[in-house]
Amino acid sequence: MKTLQTKPLLLTLVLFLSFGFMIEVNAQDKVIMLNGEEKIGKILGLDDSTIKFVHSGEDLEYTLKKSEIEKIIFSSGRTEVVNQKVAPVDPLKTAADKRNKIAVMPFTVNTNDADVDPTSMGKQMQNDCVFILRDVKAGMYTIQDPMTTDALLSQHGISLDQVRTIPPADMANMLGVEYVLYGTCDLQNKGAHSYGSSVNSYNEKQKRDNRDKKTKGTEVTSTSSTTTIEYDTHITLSVFNDQGSNVYSEKRNPFGSGTDAYSVGVKYLLKRSPFGTKH
Repeated sequence: MKTLQTKPLLLTLVLFLSFGFMIEVNAQDKVIMLNGEEKIGKILGLDDSTIKFVHSGEDLEYTLKKSEIEKIIFSSGRTEVVNQKVAPVDPLKTAADKRNKIAVMPFTVNTNDADVDPTSMGKQMQNDCVFILRDVKAGMYTIQDPMTTDALLSQHGISLDQVRTIPPADMANMLGVEYVLYGTCDLQNKGAHSYGSSVNSYNEKQKRDNRDKKTKGTEVTSTSSTTTIEYDTHITLSVFNDQGSNVYSEKRNPFGSGTDAYSVGVKYLLKRSPFGTKH
């Protein structure tokens, strides 16, 4: 009789332990790499560029680069996309369409001025760069409209913060161009400066009669001043082809103290790029 009662109890215990084991196995983190590899285990920590990871059933701690990770699926079920994976493109199919086409990416703007919006300024610089490039380029190149570039980035789920996490070769293939141009603007607010000037004039009155000449006058001083904010601007342009090779990279500190001084530097660099008339 005891044997009959014990069997259901043992069966229940075995099922309970098996269920608990299945939960423990399933409740693990999964790291999906950009090359398609899956790593199952436990994430011990994350920082800006790496994650600490232990494989399932092991004790050895590994450091994985975030630049090589597509996404992380946590044991809670939450998914965090680290890098947007770009769908492969058939190079033979698009080679003719991409040839001599250039896409300009939104500029990265680094500034210490709280009144400057880096995202808006980066978009403005992207548009200005396209217009300048159309003026200075040799005739054989075609410049992709920035609206098309931005729309393709959006369709692939790539935010402005993720633009530089995509390898240039993959970016060129995704955008359907042969060259991708990246720009950086370092804009440092040097503070406000006042400039003034003053002018002295003399208003003179003369009184004449037959006996003498008297002169009377008043000195008038006029003062004006102007206050402006001065900026120090550094521009960097880099161009990559659809094979991932860096074909051009230069810096320029343009003249001018305003926030729009960058246009002079961009024009100078583009004229001397592989696409410019002074190359």
